[in-house]
Amino acid sequence: MKRSFRTRLTELAIWVFAAIMSYPVFLVVNSSLKSHQELSLEPFSLVRSVTFEHYERVIQEAKIFLSFGNSVLVTVLTIALAIVLSAMISFSIYAGNQRFGRTIFMIMIASIMIPGQLGMLPLYKLASSLHLTNTYVGYCLITAASQLPFLVFLYVGFLGTISREIVEAAGLDGCSVYRLFGRIIMPLLKPITATAVILLTLGIWNDFLGPLLYLQDSSKQTVILMVFNYVHFYTKDWASIFPLIVLVMLPNLAVYLALQSYIVKGIASGALKG
Repeated sequence: MKRSFRTRLTELAIWVFAAIMSYPVFLVVNSSLKSHQELSLEPFSLVRSVTFEHYERVIQEAKIFLSFGNSVLVTVLTIALAIVLSAMISFSIYAGNQRFGRTIFMIMIASIMIPGQLGMLPLYKLASSLHLTNTYVGYCLITAASQLPFLVFLYVGFLGTISREIVEAAGLDGCSVYRLFGRIIMPLLKPITATAVILLTLGIWNDFLGPLLYLQDSSKQTVILMVFNYVHFYTKDWASIFPLIVLVMLPNLAVYLALQSYIVKGIASGALKG
C-alpha cells in the first residue's frame, strides 16, 4: 500500500528535526579530533587530519578520573535510593487503601508543580544544620527526594496496567508483602524502571546547581563542575574543551544505548492508565 503524502511529510519532518538535533553533537565530536590550527582556520569543516593529542592532554590536566568517579558514585547511589523508595511508595498506593492511596498520590503529583528553586534555601539550611553539606550522603538524599514525585507518577501509571488479581492470588498463596514486592512486582516494573534510570542518569549526571551547593570540596566535584572549572581556566583553548565535552557525554550515551529497548515501552505502558 502506498504511503500517503502526509506520512511522507511527517517522516521528512522527523528526519530534519533529528538532523538539527544531532548536528551540535557531530560538531563537537568533529572539532575534538582537529588540531589547533585546523580548528582555528576551518571550525565547521570535516576533520582532515585526525589527532587525539587533545584527549591525552585533557585526561592528564582535568582530573577527569576523579570527577568521573564522583559522578558515577552519586549517580548510582541516588538512582538506587530513588528507585527503591518510589517503587515502594507506588506499590503501597496501588495495593493499599484506595482512598488513602489516591490522596497521597494527588499530594505528590501536586508537589511537581512547585518550582524546585523555592526549596533551595530551606533545604540548604536544613542540610547545613544536619552537617550534610559537602557530603555525598546529603547530596544523594536531597536529589533522590526531589525526584520521588515524578517517579511515583511513572510507577503508579505503569502499575495501573497490572491486574490486581496477581496481588490477590499471591496473598491467597501466603506470599508476604515483601516477597510479593521483591519477587513479583519489581520484575514486572523493569520497562518503567529502565525508563526512570535513563531519565535520572541524564538529570543527575548533568546536574550543576546541586553539586555546586552541596559538594563544594574540589575532591568531591562531579564532571559538570570539572567542565565548568576547566572552561573557566581555559576559556580560549577550544581544542581541549571539545574533547572534554565528548568524554562527559559518553556515559549518558552508553546508558541510553543499553536501555533504549525499554524506554518507549515503559513510557507508553505508564501512560495507559496514568
